[in-house]
Amino acid sequence: MSYNGSGTFVINSAGQPVVTGTVISSTAFNALTADLATGLSTAITKDGQTTTTARILFAQGVSSTLVTDATSTTTGSIITAGGISCQKALFVGTTATITGAVTLAGITATSLALGGATLGTNALAVTGTTQLNSALNYGGVTLSNSVTGTGSMVLSASPTLTGTLTAAAATFSGTLGVTGAATFNARISQALTPAAAEYALRSTGQTTGWISVSLNNTGGEYVVAGENSSGNNLIIGDSAYDMVIRAPSGISFSANAGATQHMRLSSAGLLGIGMTPSNVLDITQTQDGLSTIGLKNASTGTSGRMALLLSNVSTSGGIILNGTGYTTSGLLRQDGAYVFGNGAGGLTLAAGAAQPIYFGINSAEVARFGSDGSLLIGSTTNVGAGNMSAKSHIVRTTVAAVNGTSQITAVRTASVSTSATTIYAMGDYGYLFLITGDNGGNGFTDLVISGFGSGVTVISSTTAFGSPVGRTYSNSSGNLQLAMASSTYSVAVIAVQSGRF
Repeated sequence: MSYNGSGTFVINSAGQPVVTGTVISSTAFNALTADLATGLSTAITKDGQTTTTARILFAQGVSSTLVTDATSTTTGSIITAGGISCQKALFVGTTATITGAVTLAGITATSLALGGATLGTNALAVTGTTQLNSALNYGGVTLSNSVTGTGSMVLSASPTLTGTLTAAAATFSGTLGVTGAATFNARISQALTPAAAEYALRSTGQTTGWISVSLNNTGGEYVVAGENSSGNNLIIGDSAYDMVIRAPSGISFSANAGATQHMRLSSAGLLGIGMTPSNVLDITQTQDGLSTIGLKNASTGTSGRMALLLSNVSTSGGIILNGTGYTTSGLLRQDGAYVFGNGAGGLTLAAGAAQPIYFGINSAEVARFGSDGSLLIGSTTNVGAGNMSAKSHIVRTTVAAVNGTSQITAVRTASVSTSATTIYAMGDYGYLFLITGDNGGNGFTDLVISGFGSGVTVISSTTAFGSPVGRTYSNSSGNLQLAMASSTYSVAVIAVQSGRF
């Protein structure tokens, strides 16, 4: 007697089924009860005494009205020591408590609640794509447009956050793309591999916080930026590595809260301070005052000095200022300034326009080169050139005299020919003149006396070399004039002034 394999219990023991006239015997009855016991032992007891030996198929499903606490493995409507396999959907009407690992090829949930606030390595593993069409409740915290929590969230894929992320700690092993606002109220430390032209992190509302960014590639670049302990300075750079700043079209620097450009380094390596550069170094400061470039050496040592040095491939030139304690050597004097040019071209002082070159001491002019090439020392008036058409060189100094002040003046007139040419403007003073002249092969020296309103007296006339031609001196309204008998001579005059005639 047994089940026929289709769920039908068949009575087939000896003596069964009974027919009319069958003798009731203990043998037949015992065989029947033994078969009944065997069949009933194969059935499932409702009080849980037996265990099934094969899978049981429920064509209409399993329904239970038992209300129990489903928080452990000893209570609940369905308890299994193995696993539950669902070929189709699994519906949980209320809360599902899972204390072990759950491996899902795919899950669709209107609401997914995880009882623990911490998701460990094996707590929830998703190997495919997970899409949340509604809110995700994580440890009692609703994750929707805003993510806020005190635990750790590890994202091993490449998340894109379009809303606001607020986190005490966030670790990203992949790419973090933020298209909206990101507010960091704590330290952020993350290694980034540069793949774009710009990385920017900004900390708001922090007085002593730091932002640390490490950019690692084959070039070994590092950037650390933040405020010091007093919250006053922004530090960019690293104590162990050089800092490199790159930009494709130049770098601008601004030192205030506005957009004013205070310094610019162009892509050609030109540096401009206060302006966009067009030379190696351009500096501009526009103000109603003195704009200065300062270079200071406060050393009082015997070698202390400072210099502005200009160099080419073979020589140099510049300006040197020696220090207070500098040991004087030749033209390099203690506390002295020195302008030099070491090359074969020497040193040239020039006025680019037709203007004088001035020399001064203690804020006063002491000499000048006039725009006509004349040199005046101790005077601002060219007393010897007069109305001469040629250039002249004048040296003037004051000497002691018995009666009044006397002056010695030297004048050189480029050329004097047969026409009477003024070689000295006397004014209303009397003079003693020493006059020399030559035309290359012939030279003379004359000693002459004259004055305003008087004639000219030649005291002596000497041939210096060759055979100079005759010469005629005259006084024309206080101007000493000279005419050569022939040819053209260069003439120099030394005049001694001795009071009025």
